[in-house]
Amino acid sequence: MISRPLQQYISEFKPESVGNINSYVSPLKEWPRNWSCVAGDMGGTHFRVARVDFDSEGNASVSGFKDFPMPGTQGEVSCDYLFSFYEEQKKDFGLSESALCFSYPSEIFPDGSAKILRLTKGIQLSGAVGYIINESVINDTVAALIGTRGANMGMVLGTGFNIAYVKDGKVIDAESGIFEGFRSEDFDYGPIAEMQVSGAYLNPLIEKMKGVISKEELVDRAAKVVASEIYGFAKYADYKAINLAVEGTTYYKLEGLRDNIEKYCMELMDNITFLDGRDTTLIGAAVALYERRYKK
Repeated sequence: MISRPLQQYISEFKPESVGNINSYVSPLKEWPRNWSCVAGDMGGTHFRVARVDFDSEGNASVSGFKDFPMPGTQGEVSCDYLFSFYEEQKKDFGLSESALCFSYPSEIFPDGSAKILRLTKGIQLSGAVGYIINESVINDTVAALIGTRGANMGMVLGTGFNIAYVKDGKVIDAESGIFEGFRSEDFDYGPIAEMQVSGAYLNPLIEKMKGVISKEELVDRAAKVVASEIYGFAKYADYKAINLAVEGTTYYKLEGLRDNIEKYCMELMDNITFLDGRDTTLIGAAVALYERRYKK
């Protein structure tokens, strides 16, 4: 068995050792009313642009979807090309305000603009590191948190893996996928947690090790990695109750993974609730823009 007792993963995880980037937003108790903007979502596989509308009661709706393969996933493109393409797509909506969910590690500045720190998920963007995004930017995991009503923690487990949590009133982008403290094996694609749990690596790993290590063993190990990080951040942020919004196709579609994650989390914590955070990233980006623009 490559998967070890859950407590070993718990003892290995150090939440203070990852990025823990301040997003400069807080979960809003009341969402915008009678307000609209354009929102973009640059993810590990897809690049989506849509209109987000909030009605008179603060209910959000998303319309006019445009969905493209994420530039840089099918061959290298420049960062300038990526953001010029985004500007062109926004024009069709005729709205003056826009927000961006950007699922790659970035330093967020107090005004919401961002500097790209590094690339993940195998994307190829030339000129990316150090590139300044002059937009209201939010990480996809932060967007899932603030775009899901009642959530105080967020997780994306799809092409990549990350967790966001609230500490001292601000939402923190943990960049939890970069943690290197879990034991890795010679057959792993690398030492970081994301390479043991995310779809970009776990699905190919299951195929690579077919007949050598069972899918169930690899999924069980992934579930323990994820559960130990959720537990670690909950303790780090001193949560009394956890309302975890989850986004990502790997979590929802990889057989056995969701069930094992929830089982291990409930063994560790009796105060955790899992919320459906699917399709919330564009709404979260819009909520963050509204807070930065109007709630100061």
